Amino acid sequence: MKTIHTAKLIFLLFIIFSFISIKSKAIDYLEIINHVNNTPISVKNSTLKLSVYLCEPYKTEKEKFASIFYWIAKNISYNDVQAKTTIYYESVDEIIEQVMKSKSGVCQHFSELFARLARHAGLEVYVVNGYTRTNGKVDNLSHAWNIIKTNDKYSFIDATWAGAALKTISKNKFPEMFFMMIPEENLKRRMPFDPIWQALPYPFKYQEFDKNSEKTATRKDRFNYADSINAYNNSELIDKQTGTMRRMKANGTFNPLVAKEYDLMEKNYEMLLFNREVVKYNQATALYNNGMKYFNQYVKIKNNKTDLKNYSRQQLEAIIDSASVNLQKAEKIFEVVSTNNAEMIGYIKKNMVNIEKANKILIKERKFILNLPK
Repeated sequence: MKTIHTAKLIFLLFIIFSFISIKSKAIDYLEIINHVNNTPISVKNSTLKLSVYLCEPYKTEKEKFASIFYWIAKNISYNDVQAKTTIYYESVDEIIEQVMKSKSGVCQHFSELFARLARHAGLEVYVVNGYTRTNGKVDNLSHAWNIIKTNDKYSFIDATWAGAALKTISKNKFPEMFFMMIPEENLKRRMPFDPIWQALPYPFKYQEFDKNSEKTATRKDRFNYADSINAYNNSELIDKQTGTMRRMKANGTFNPLVAKEYDLMEKNYEMLLFNREVVKYNQATALYNNGMKYFNQYVKIKNNKTDLKNYSRQQLEAIIDSASVNLQKAEKIFEVVSTNNAEMIGYIKKNMVNIEKANKILIKERKFILNLPK
């Protein structure tokens, strides 16, 4: 199964909802299968409408997850051709749009679509990237699946493998083996790149998984993954990335798949850092432009004696104040922009020089205005 890496940043929103506790009951899988099989054509091209249809009849989170899971396994086909190529997407929205249109894709399509449909229903779900093991040997492609939370417990979903299983099991059979797997069961075949998504108090090292170790994980200190996931949810994107990279480095020797993923994350981290500075630069530039607009407005008035007579001292002071405030704010932000981009550095230097000149002129003009009649 091939993981898709986006060329640009993907901003993902992880939303946690509170649910009324409902007494657990056995899932009627046959009823869910029948409900999914009767999905009207009118909702099949809209993730929101589809999610509403799939989840509306059900009260429990498990039933809603099961309905979404089965629809994807039943209706999305695995694209073997796409699995052999590297495709870059600009956003998760683009991934969702393609899979909804073509009804085919690779594991990233399956897992992102599952997450989108579940989040529409207010369910807590995450996309997990990692790699797999078959017959005791590590597979040569990365993989993606989902982790869900129900009743304060985490379990795993693999709609991609469920879709493949539907081709081999009898009709009207629900692929339970890939639905709500407990962490220990999931780890028999799937290893997350980020140990947080093992959902285990003692996570396994990469090499333990690679060697098909049946022993207990060697970590001595207990890992509170639930608190880590909560912290992850409350972090900025760049902090999420930092945390993931830190946990990966602490989780033992990298195999080629983990090393490749870490390298991609490093490059993405550099882009995140650059984009953060771009945001600062754009904020400062907007303030600078606004300040210069007021500055030029004042200069134009000052240079026209007729216009100058039409403005009171208070009005002129207000224009100068607006210019000064905006330029001072811009200056402070420009000072903390950290970048190696030559073009950006050049613009910052030029703007800082202009701000210095403008501020000197504004100081003189304040004195000039004081001598004007009120």
